[in-house]
Amino acid sequence: MNNEDKILKILGQMQGDMQSMQGDMQNMQGDMRLIKIQLKEHGEILNSLKVVAEFHKADIDNLTHQVVNISGELKAEIKETNLKIDIIAKDLNFVELATGKNITDIAYLKCAK
Repeated sequence: MNNEDKILKILGQMQGDMQSMQGDMQNMQGDMRLIKIQLKEHGEILNSLKVVAEFHKADIDNLTHQVVNISGELKAEIKETNLKIDIIAKDLNFVELATGKNITDIAYLKCAK
């Protein structure tokens, strides 16, 4: 085999290698297109999740505000109820004292007969 044949053989192999590399590059370009599409879809999903998260945060903030308001109202109601219980307890003490005095007066009147 002479030098020209060797060179032609090497050039043929190089041409085959180049075609193989071109095929690989086309495959990689196709893969890159798919990756770009997936990346875009993932970005859109993330943006949607961000919007939903903002709505949830607003709902949670609203609920927190409502809980604070209800808590304040409950504390005021409890305080008012406790005051009413204290008044009722004082009235009950008065009724007990009056009943005790009435029992004493009845016993005194029975003895006076």
